Amino acid sequence: TISQYSSDFFLISSGLDAQMNQAYCGTATAVAVLNSLRFLKVANGNGVDIPVDPIYDPYPYATQEDIFGDCTKAHVISHTGGGPGVDGILTPPFGLSMAQVVELLRCHLSVISGGSGWKITEQYVDSTHMTIGKMRFDLKNALMDNNSRVLVNYDRSAVGQYGGGHWSPVGSYSEKEDAFLVLDVAKYKYPPVWIPSERLFDGMATTDDCGMWNYPDGQDALSQEERNAHTPKNYASTLEKLGCQPELRGYIIVTRS
Repeated sequence: TISQYSSDFFLISSGLDAQMNQAYCGTATAVAVLNSLRFLKVANGNGVDIPVDPIYDPYPYATQEDIFGDCTKAHVISHTGGGPGVDGILTPPFGLSMAQVVELLRCHLSVISGGSGWKITEQYVDSTHMTIGKMRFDLKNALMDNNSRVLVNYDRSAVGQYGGGHWSPVGSYSEKEDAFLVLDVAKYKYPPVWIPSERLFDGMATTDDCGMWNYPDGQDALSQEERNAHTPKNYASTLEKLGCQPELRGYIIVTRS
């Protein structure tokens, strides 16, 4: 029989594409989650705005390019596309923070008729105030709900992998192993992996050195040299100019109320 915690696995897998470059893990994770929601059947609409890429027209299927538009330009990142130094996600501080991924999801999930709609909850994992039990409870409850999804932001090095900060969706939970199945969007680097609860907690209870900064348009003030930031000294001064502040990593739960 299929585990009660595995319903998300099949839906997320159907719309999970490898991140298109090594900074787009947050984007790829959000896209996979949105695509998994396209199968919801709700009489008055499901409040999910999924772009229709010309390649797949007339079928809605989000990609890591068409997920960006006017809303994301105003609330997430001012420029995408064009490569390093032009694409804001490929420019210091690189990638998307917890707060930016929340805004990216909000651009595509809305309140629907009758006042119901989507709730996006971000939980920063502070090991001094939060327990593994709380994290386990939240993630398991979301995985049991067909209308909920889990996105995790963690440090790879803290879970025994090579690399730094990373995003991926969660596809299942094993009671026997007390482990969560992380569906890695860097499919060229790691397969889906079972990460024990304690280790996943440790990976999320880490700090993003630039978890808060003056996005979406702070990069507009950077010089071309700062945008490329080829040396540690240039990179440090660029982060300072962006108003970078450290912030904890954690998880995001998307649920339909």
